[in-house]
This record gives sequence, C-alpha cells and structure tokens, in this order.
Amino acid sequence: MRLRNFTLDKTIGLKERQGVLLNYLNEYIHTGGFPEILTKNIDPKSYLTSLFESILFKDIVKRYKVR
Repeated sequence: MRLRNFTLDKTIGLKERQGVLLNYLNEYIHTGGFPEILTKNIDPKSYLTSLFESILFKDIVKRYKVR
C-alpha cells in the first residue's frame, strides 16, 4: 500500500475503507501484483502480454524446440 500512499485512516467510515481496499484488491488481481506496473506507470495489459509471450518463447519454444 506504500506505492498508493494508503493508510487506514480511522476518520473515514468502515464502508469507505472496505471499498478502497476492495478496489486495490481487484486491481491487484487483474494486474498480477507486479510492482513495475505501478512504479514505471506501464499499461498493465501490454506489460502482461509481453511478459507472457516472453515466458512462452524462452521457456517453452526454445527449451523444447517447438516450431
């Protein structure tokens, strides 16, 4: 939560805190929790796509010599 500057402020209501935390959880689930997305302000979809393609190519195609 440090990257988002979020603290559990007790002056706001419990429902508001829960809503903020659920939004952050939802974002974490969709972006995979990679810190580069937040620190470098990268588009999550393109980053995850390139990461997936890189893993697929390096770990599977090269290793098993798939054509």
